[in-house]
Amino acid sequence: MAKGSQFWGNASGKLGEQVLYRSGGEQRARTYVARIKNPRTVGQAVNRLSMRNFATAFRAMQDVLRISFPNRPVKESGFNAFIKANKTATSAAISPLAANNGYFVPKGLIISKGNLGAIKGEWITSPEGQRSTFRFTRFNTTGMALSEIQAIAAPLGLTVTDLDSLDLVENKTPSAAQIGKFLEMIGYKSDAIVTCIQADYADEGFERVNPNVSIYFTFNNPYIECSIVFKDASDLNDDSVYMSILVSQKVDGKADVTTSSFVPSNDKTVLADQFVRGGELYDELLNDYVKNQEVLPSAL
Repeated sequence: MAKGSQFWGNASGKLGEQVLYRSGGEQRARTYVARIKNPRTVGQAVNRLSMRNFATAFRAMQDVLRISFPNRPVKESGFNAFIKANKTATSAAISPLAANNGYFVPKGLIISKGNLGAIKGEWITSPEGQRSTFRFTRFNTTGMALSEIQAIAAPLGLTVTDLDSLDLVENKTPSAAQIGKFLEMIGYKSDAIVTCIQADYADEGFERVNPNVSIYFTFNNPYIECSIVFKDASDLNDDSVYMSILVSQKVDGKADVTTSSFVPSNDKTVLADQFVRGGELYDELLNDYVKNQEVLPSAL
């Protein structure tokens, strides 16, 4: 409440959205700024740790995340759309040093949300027990005659001669035209773009890496499958690798994408669970945060 008289130039205190005061012999006013309470609760700390992980993940993948939420409002940033899509994700935490080094926790993160359907993908265990193959999608030929399957498979570089054989028919080096043909088979445009995002474990968290992979076509009766095969995967028996595949294309002149999220290389997410709420590293970071009240890195 203001005191004194504005007429005489000696008023002070709050008046509406202004604060009146005298300085240098003059009547002055400034905008009122409410004092923001900082309750320093555990809930607040959990939210801020989550925001640190989101901010670091966004920086690591911003080339994709800035455009992978096409349904967001015009004035909403890609960062805010990413946060909104992952608001129910389990809280994850990394240290300030790890954040500065670009590490994040990919477990459960949605990296795109559009109108082209959902893609999850799945890891396939090889005969040696190593999960070195990530199956992107597949086309079901159930009910088709051999001649029909051959007509579909041949343009993909697959020679199918016997539906009763247990041997896999593979094309390990499909051309761009063959990949486009397969995309049309599963409902996309032939010029759609397939983006592969990989995050590898690195002690302090996970870091985005350039995938060293090849695309394989396989006829595994009754499916024609498209898989991402790692060229240098020697041991993927834990969740040391997280993979996500998204497809983007123009629809009526506007970019659209699939809804895609990260999938771990093992169902037992032991490595990532260290960094999520209840994990040993998470609890250490939470206790340190509550104790020291770190400053949250600014959002992008």
